[in-house]
Amino acid sequence: MTLSSGVLGVVIGVLVGAGFALAFPPTPHCYADSTMTPAALGIPLWGLVSVIVFPLLSGQDPQWTAEGMRALFPELVGWILYGAALGLISRALSDLALWRLGPEPESPPGPALWLFALGMGVLLPILLSVTSQGNNPPSGYSGY
Repeated sequence: MTLSSGVLGVVIGVLVGAGFALAFPPTPHCYADSTMTPAALGIPLWGLVSVIVFPLLSGQDPQWTAEGMRALFPELVGWILYGAALGLISRALSDLALWRLGPEPESPPGPALWLFALGMGVLLPILLSVTSQGNNPPSGYSGY
């Protein structure tokens, strides 16, 4: 099954590319790793998107039979090549930006981590005490 809309393909490509850029921080001059990681991640993305999600969205059954996956094999090659190109191009552009603009200035850590730790420190005991009330073990229960 191929995408009937080129716009949908571009949107999915942008989302995958942005997800890759956010999930994997840049490591200068690691071209092999930056190419192989997204190429390898193209395999589970193909399985999730092309084999399961697109058929379900079009009202068909998932294509996880041998015949269905064999029919979708060209899309697997496309996902792997897209991942390899994405990694290579993003690494090259990141290295170009590093060379032309210099390293990014270090920013001080934001209050988000402190706020999260404070919130969990306050909320976790409250949540645990509320969920544990009324859940008394049966008599004779030793805990093992």
